[in-house]
Amino acid sequence: MELNGGFEVKATPDIVWQLISDPNNFSKFLPGVNSISVEGKKFQAMFTIDLKKYTGKFLGASYISNANIKFSGMIEEKVPKSSLLVTGEGKSIGVRFKIRILINMSPNASGTNIHWEASVDTGGFAKVFGENLVRKAAESSIREIIDNVSRSLT
Repeated sequence: MELNGGFEVKATPDIVWQLISDPNNFSKFLPGVNSISVEGKKFQAMFTIDLKKYTGKFLGASYISNANIKFSGMIEEKVPKSSLLVTGEGKSIGVRFKIRILINMSPNASGTNIHWEASVDTGGFAKVFGENLVRKAAESSIREIIDNVSRSLT
């Protein structure tokens, strides 16, 4: 699954870079985070996704209606102060997914243009929960991460 978009912020590229290149900051943009630990450029997060939000119904058991996810991520600098890559793998109820978010920044007259591209490999989640539900949850989660980044810079 591929997603992309862009937005503009009034913050300078240096301020944007300081915020998003630090795993202590970036990991806080993840939705539904219960706990975070950071070591260097790597981070571990436990978070919960409320699947009822995407189906409009209770799926029969709380462990299915709420996906508790263990996520391991890393931030890699691709081009100093202008491009970085966030990669990670999550696991819940025995199934895995992978995510990759590339963020590119460029200065403009009033701040910084930010363009992002996300790729999600849903792994076994689509088999367990259905392709439509997993797509909605992944799209919503990626957009929430991007919205959290955008809000923190305005």
